[in-house]
Amino acid sequence: MSLQNALKSVQLKKQTQQNSTENNLNGFFTEQELRDGQKQVLEVNIENWIELLESKNLTFPTKFVSISIQEAKSLKECCEQQKKYGKIEENKLSELNDLKKKLNQEIKDLLSNSKFNQDGIFMKMSSRSAKDAIEFHPNFPIFYKNQLLDLKKPFKDISENEKLFALIEASKNCLKVKNADDIIFLVTHSDRIWMDMSIALENIDIFNESFVLRTWFDIDADLEFRGYVFNNNLNALSQYFQYFSSPRLVEQKEEIQKIILNFFENEVKPCLSTKFTNYVIDFYQELFKNGPFEFRITEKPRSEQKAELEKSWKEIN
Repeated sequence: MSLQNALKSVQLKKQTQQNSTENNLNGFFTEQELRDGQKQVLEVNIENWIELLESKNLTFPTKFVSISIQEAKSLKECCEQQKKYGKIEENKLSELNDLKKKLNQEIKDLLSNSKFNQDGIFMKMSSRSAKDAIEFHPNFPIFYKNQLLDLKKPFKDISENEKLFALIEASKNCLKVKNADDIIFLVTHSDRIWMDMSIALENIDIFNESFVLRTWFDIDADLEFRGYVFNNNLNALSQYFQYFSSPRLVEQKEEIQKIILNFFENEVKPCLSTKFTNYVIDFYQELFKNGPFEFRITEKPRSEQKAELEKSWKEIN
């Protein structure tokens, strides 16, 4: 089977967006418990922790473009129109014109900044990225095809593990942006962003949302790790992308584990323990083959609930 014909048979799972953040959990929690949970999510937005890591150069260069409550409402409504009709009305999209001008200016400035990779920008919102919009990206099949072609093998000889690795690498390339139109496409096709905007708008008293522009870094899919911290102890560590096997990780497991633990104890823990005790955190290993080993924090204390769940799972088992 040719690669072109094989790609034609690829199908993506359709997802359904819920109408309300509260309806998702209706019947399981009280309204107050839902509100408390929402505030917990907002408390670990990137604005609330990045300075702790930036002061020690432990994360990637980052720039914030704040959004107003009205802009958040417009973004949410654009998400809903895109989901329901497959397009956004021009008059609704025009409400984002001022925001797009701000984004384009910031991106232009950042791409001329020596601290930023001139190849592009990684964009996320205050809470999460729009990685669920990848399935709608027009270049996703092309990126995937190119990853497979880089293997320089007949398609029939490419293993399932290699296909999964290529799929993840192609997915990441969809998140590289170079202008405001790239950004608006991603966020308006994302259920994650719709939900995060919904939560933010239901908590106007503490509203503080931004587009977060970070320098693009080509991260190998098997060199990103997720750590679970409870009581300021790194209790568990896993591949961030767990869907494939990496022989080089298996071969160097003990060495990698030791280096990450040392990095956490000596660099990360002293910074974050001033504000957090239970959290989920992502690491990326910059250098692998030639050493020395260096790490940067790619993500953040996501939610104390996840660390609690990890602890509970260990106790049960």
